[in-house]
This record gives sequence, structure tokens and C-alpha cells, in this order.
Amino acid sequence: MAVVLHVSLLLMFLLHPCISANCGPLNKDIKVLKEQDYWYFEHPKPIGSCKHLKLEGSSNSTCIFYFSICKPVPRYCPDNSGICLVTKVSFVKENTTLDLYSEFINIGSYSEDFKSEADSFTLLFPLGEVVPPEKEPPITTELQFQCNDSATWSSSSDRKVPFQPKVTFSETKYTIVFDYSGACKKGGGGGGGRGGDKGPTATLGVGSILLILFFPGMFLYCVVGALIRKGQGKTGKDVIPHAQFLSDLPGLIADGFSFTLAKITCSQMSTTEQKYDQM
Repeated sequence: MAVVLHVSLLLMFLLHPCISANCGPLNKDIKVLKEQDYWYFEHPKPIGSCKHLKLEGSSNSTCIFYFSICKPVPRYCPDNSGICLVTKVSFVKENTTLDLYSEFINIGSYSEDFKSEADSFTLLFPLGEVVPPEKEPPITTELQFQCNDSATWSSSSDRKVPFQPKVTFSETKYTIVFDYSGACKKGGGGGGGRGGDKGPTATLGVGSILLILFFPGMFLYCVVGALIRKGQGKTGKDVIPHAQFLSDLPGLIADGFSFTLAKITCSQMSTTEQKYDQM
């Protein structure tokens, strides 16, 4: 039982780096998305729960979507909304435009359900509010961010999405597709996609760097150490730095394995020196 527990803990430790510690998709740059308290964009056509209002004297009507990344929408939307929409009706009177807004509708509750792909990532907002007729299930919304190297977002005072997305509606689900450079490999335009395929990229891990430094370091240590000991008048195997320690190293490693095995099996440990004494 203890062995199984240790193995489970070890697997959790090894897999931990694969799990995002903070809100966001793996290996993507969404810093600018999170910096803005909310984003919005206007959609010119009625779609799904977005019904254009045709009031007397109005000039046009549009749908406005509000959403936030890694926090509920702080303004306008119903409580705990990840995304909501509203219909805006504009009136022009004496060269002055007046805007009238309908009730805000929650089309997706706040969520951190990110899914990351090579050149895209998605965020699903589930279980929005039920809209008439109430027999219909709640609406959900999926935001899709696709790689486009030239689609660089930046925080702005007006909070407007810089690139017009594509909006579709099927039964009870909105799908909104954005172009976003942060969805590219390495989180900012380094990978392939519609912005251009730049070929595979690879980065060295910490283990690889340590191995690269270890072997040249060992070689340099032996060569320099041998030259120093040679200058001290040493000959034969005495030229090798720490020759006695290196000759004992295999036995010390064997003792380490024996100690570990003895702890796991609750048996008595026997060292290499004891084995030699028995022989």
C-alpha cells in the first residue's frame, strides 16, 4: 500500500508541470486578454438570442457581446457571467444619436475551462440563463482563439475587440472565433497557422542543459586536475584527481541501492565491504 501511495505521489509530482497553475491555456500568451477587465464587440446581424429591435423612429439595431477572461464580467452582465449580450437600438434626432439598450442576457457563466491546441485555444462558458421559451435548455458559448501572427491585441481604454470575430449559433450554442497572435506556438506568433508556417521550433529543457554542462565540465576537471597533479610530480594512477574516491564510487553507488532496497523491503542492509569480508 505504501509503495502504491509513493508511486501515486510521484506521478502527481511529475505531471504537475503539465497542469496550468494560473488561469489560462497551456503554452499560450493571454496576458493582454486578462489585463482588460472586459472586452466587447458589435455584431450587425441578429443571431440566436440576439434579436434586433425595430422601434419606431430607430435608425439601426446591433447586438453587443461583452466578455471577460479569467474573471466574471464586472459590468453590465448578470452576476457570474463570463459573457453576455445586449441589443442596442440607435435613434437619430436633430443630428444627435441616442442609444437605447435592451435587457442584458447571460449566454455563458464564468468559467476557466480552457483547451489548448497547437495553434489555437478555446474557452467554454457553460450554462447561461434560460431565455424564452423556458423549455429550451440554457445557452452556452465557446470562444475560439486562432493563430494569426498579424492579429496583435492590445489593451485599450474603450475595451473594444480589435479584430472583428466570426459568430455562429447552432441550437443553443454560440461559437465565436477570434484571430489572435497569442494563440500561436510559444504564445505570440512564433508558430505556424494562418500567419505563416515557420516550421517546428524546439527549446532545451533544464535536464538537457545540465547534461550539456556536466560532460564538458567533467572532461575539463579531469584534464586540468591531471595537469596540476603532474606538475606536482605525481605519476601513474596518482595523476588522476581523487583516484581513491573514483575507485570507491561503484561500491558507494551499490551501497546506496542496497540501502534503498533495505528500506523498501524492511530487510537488513549489507554493504559492499561486508560482502568482501565474507569472501
